[in-house]
Amino acid sequence: MHHRLKLLLCVALLILVVVVPASAGVVVLQVEVLPGFAVDVPNRLVFPPVAPGQFSEQNLNVTVWANAPWILMATILDGEDMAGIFEHRSLGGSWTRLGSTTSIVFESSSPTGAEGVEMSIPFRFRVDYGDDPGDYTVEIELTVVPAA
Repeated sequence: MHHRLKLLLCVALLILVVVVPASAGVVVLQVEVLPGFAVDVPNRLVFPPVAPGQFSEQNLNVTVWANAPWILMATILDGEDMAGIFEHRSLGGSWTRLGSTTSIVFESSSPTGAEGVEMSIPFRFRVDYGDDPGDYTVEIELTVVPAA
Protein backbone atom coordinates (compact mmCIF):
# COMPACT_ATOMS: atom_id res chain seq x y z
CA MET A 1 0.00 0.00 0.00
CA HIS A 2 2.84 2.33 0.79
CA HIS A 3 4.34 1.58 -2.63
CA ARG A 4 1.01 2.26 -4.30
CA LEU A 5 0.85 5.70 -2.75
CA LYS A 6 4.35 6.50 -4.01
CA LEU A 7 3.42 5.26 -7.45
CA LEU A 8 0.27 7.38 -7.53
CA LEU A 9 2.24 10.47 -6.49
CA CYS A 10 4.81 9.86 -9.23
CA VAL A 11 2.08 9.43 -11.85
CA ALA A 12 0.33 12.61 -10.62
CA LEU A 13 3.58 14.58 -10.89
CA LEU A 14 4.22 13.25 -14.40
CA ILE A 15 0.72 14.29 -15.45
CA LEU A 16 1.30 17.78 -14.02
CA VAL A 17 4.60 18.13 -15.86
CA VAL A 18 3.06 16.99 -19.15
CA VAL A 19 -0.13 19.02 -18.75
CA VAL A 20 1.44 22.27 -17.44
CA PRO A 21 2.85 24.20 -20.40
CA ALA A 22 6.51 25.23 -20.19
CA SER A 23 7.93 28.50 -21.38
CA ALA A 24 11.40 29.27 -22.73
CA GLY A 25 13.14 32.37 -23.95
CA VAL A 26 16.19 32.80 -26.12
CA VAL A 27 18.55 35.74 -25.79
CA VAL A 28 21.53 36.65 -27.96
CA LEU A 29 24.47 38.09 -26.07
CA GLN A 30 26.56 40.53 -28.11
CA VAL A 31 29.74 42.41 -27.29
CA GLU A 32 32.24 44.38 -29.36
CA VAL A 33 35.91 43.68 -28.64
CA LEU A 34 37.92 46.82 -29.25
CA PRO A 35 41.55 46.92 -30.35
CA GLY A 36 43.80 46.95 -27.30
CA PHE A 37 47.50 47.73 -26.93
CA ALA A 38 50.01 47.72 -24.07
CA VAL A 39 53.77 48.09 -23.79
CA ASP A 40 56.17 47.33 -20.94
CA VAL A 41 59.65 48.89 -20.81
CA PRO A 42 62.24 49.26 -18.07
CA ASN A 43 62.36 52.72 -16.50
CA ARG A 44 66.08 53.24 -17.22
CA LEU A 45 68.69 52.10 -19.75
CA VAL A 46 72.30 53.02 -18.88
CA PHE A 47 74.88 53.24 -21.66
CA PRO A 48 78.61 52.62 -21.17
CA PRO A 49 80.82 55.75 -21.30
CA VAL A 50 81.69 56.94 -24.81
CA ALA A 51 84.53 59.02 -26.24
CA PRO A 52 84.16 61.60 -29.04
CA GLY A 53 84.01 60.05 -32.49
CA GLN A 54 82.63 56.78 -31.11
CA PHE A 55 79.26 55.39 -30.11
CA SER A 56 77.85 53.46 -27.17
CA GLU A 57 75.20 50.82 -27.86
CA GLN A 58 72.62 49.12 -25.60
CA ASN A 59 69.62 46.90 -26.24
CA LEU A 60 66.27 47.86 -24.74
CA ASN A 61 64.03 44.90 -23.84
CA VAL A 62 60.40 45.69 -24.63
CA THR A 63 57.22 43.59 -24.36
CA VAL A 64 54.17 44.48 -26.46
CA TRP A 65 50.62 43.14 -26.18
CA ALA A 66 48.12 43.75 -28.97
CA ASN A 67 44.98 42.05 -30.21
CA ALA A 68 45.28 43.71 -33.64
CA PRO A 69 48.11 44.64 -36.03
CA TRP A 70 50.34 47.21 -34.34
CA ILE A 71 53.22 49.69 -34.64
CA LEU A 72 55.76 50.56 -31.92
CA MET A 73 56.85 54.20 -32.11
CA ALA A 74 59.46 56.29 -30.26
CA THR A 75 59.62 60.01 -29.50
CA ILE A 76 62.02 62.08 -27.39
CA LEU A 77 60.01 63.86 -24.69
CA ASP A 78 62.85 65.63 -22.90
CA GLY A 79 66.57 66.16 -23.59
CA GLU A 80 66.61 66.49 -27.38
CA ASP A 81 68.90 69.54 -27.18
CA MET A 82 71.61 67.70 -25.24
CA ALA A 83 75.00 66.62 -26.53
CA GLY A 84 75.32 63.72 -28.93
CA ILE A 85 72.74 61.84 -30.95
CA PHE A 86 70.48 58.99 -29.82
CA GLU A 87 69.45 56.50 -32.50
CA HIS A 88 67.51 53.24 -32.72
CA ARG A 89 67.91 50.49 -35.27
CA SER A 90 64.98 50.66 -37.67
CA LEU A 91 63.11 47.82 -39.36
CA GLY A 92 65.47 47.72 -42.33
CA GLY A 93 68.56 47.57 -40.11
CA SER A 94 69.65 51.19 -40.58
CA TRP A 95 70.05 53.59 -37.67
CA THR A 96 67.30 56.21 -37.23
CA ARG A 97 67.84 59.37 -35.20
CA LEU A 98 65.44 59.88 -32.30
CA GLY A 99 63.82 63.29 -32.14
CA SER A 100 60.71 65.14 -31.09
CA THR A 101 58.97 63.75 -34.16
CA THR A 102 57.81 60.16 -33.88
CA SER A 103 59.76 57.40 -35.57
CA ILE A 104 58.64 53.82 -36.20
CA VAL A 105 60.68 51.28 -34.24
CA PHE A 106 58.79 48.09 -35.16
CA GLU A 107 55.67 47.13 -37.09
CA SER A 108 53.66 43.90 -36.99
CA SER A 109 50.75 42.82 -39.17
CA SER A 110 49.73 40.22 -36.56
CA PRO A 111 48.30 40.41 -33.04
CA THR A 112 50.67 39.30 -30.27
CA GLY A 113 48.33 36.94 -28.45
CA ALA A 114 47.89 36.85 -24.68
CA GLU A 115 51.57 36.15 -24.01
CA GLY A 116 52.75 39.28 -25.84
CA VAL A 117 55.88 39.72 -27.95
CA GLU A 118 59.26 40.33 -26.34
CA MET A 119 61.86 42.13 -28.40
CA SER A 120 65.30 43.61 -27.91
CA ILE A 121 65.68 46.97 -29.64
CA PRO A 122 69.21 48.30 -30.26
CA PHE A 123 69.78 51.94 -29.25
CA ARG A 124 73.03 53.86 -29.55
CA PHE A 125 74.49 57.19 -28.51
CA ARG A 126 77.03 59.00 -30.72
CA VAL A 127 79.18 61.98 -29.70
CA ASP A 128 81.78 64.12 -31.42
CA TYR A 129 84.42 66.65 -30.31
CA GLY A 130 81.83 69.44 -30.22
CA ASP A 131 79.99 67.74 -27.32
CA ASP A 132 80.91 68.78 -23.77
CA PRO A 133 81.90 66.06 -21.29
CA GLY A 134 79.25 65.20 -18.71
CA ASP A 135 76.38 62.91 -17.78
CA TYR A 136 73.30 63.28 -19.96
CA THR A 137 69.79 61.89 -19.84
CA VAL A 138 67.10 61.72 -22.47
CA GLU A 139 63.50 60.74 -21.84
CA ILE A 140 61.83 58.85 -24.66
CA GLU A 141 58.28 57.58 -24.97
CA LEU A 142 57.51 54.25 -26.61
CA THR A 143 53.93 54.02 -27.84
CA VAL A 144 51.99 51.13 -29.37
CA VAL A 145 49.35 52.20 -31.90
CA PRO A 146 47.11 50.37 -34.38
CA ALA A 147 48.68 49.62 -37.76
CA ALA A 148 46.85 51.28 -40.63
